[in-house]
Amino acid sequence: MRFGLYSNGAAVTSVRSRPSPEPEDRPAGAYHHGALRNALLQRAAQVIEERGLEALTLRGLARDLGVSHGAPHRHFPSKEALITALATSGFQQALDATLASMALADPDPWYQLNAMGRGYLRWAIENRTLFRVIMHPDVVRWAEPELRRRVQ
Repeated sequence: MRFGLYSNGAAVTSVRSRPSPEPEDRPAGAYHHGALRNALLQRAAQVIEERGLEALTLRGLARDLGVSHGAPHRHFPSKEALITALATSGFQQALDATLASMALADPDPWYQLNAMGRGYLRWAIENRTLFRVIMHPDVVRWAEPELRRRVQ
């Protein structure tokens, strides 16, 4: 324990923090060192699937992953930035699925258009959480210019 003084003369003590838990002591789903960004995105998708977008908080994600409440801010300055990252990934995945379906279709434009629609719907059904994120009305409002450009 260390002792010190505030500028007003009041005494203050600081206690050294506990060492970080060993991997086997970490909560289930805790991230592996160096992969916090991906762990945050994966856990955010799980929270959205289980409880909805409104239930998502950076502090809750930190608690779920067994890290300090400030750790998520190293990767995402806000909840909106995290959701924007999820939405950006979702839009890219939806586009990839749509274009992949079109590439497999007959060269006739009507068949390609039909295949694109089916590819998009298949992606939306298989990725309901990301679909809900990209369709949420606040996502475009929060979005960075790059995501807005992709949406349009």
